[in-house]
Amino acid sequence: MVEHTALLDQNQWEKCYREELANQLLQPQVNMTSLEAAQL
Repeated sequence: MVEHTALLDQNQWEKCYREELANQLLQPQVNMTSLEAAQL
């Protein structure tokens, strides 16, 4: 039971980590587009 909970926590952590990673990858693109829009 304890191992199952640990596995669940790891899956939850990986999900949060991937979402955070995706946010960090998307953020520069958003900043770049707003910079380009400002230059136009």
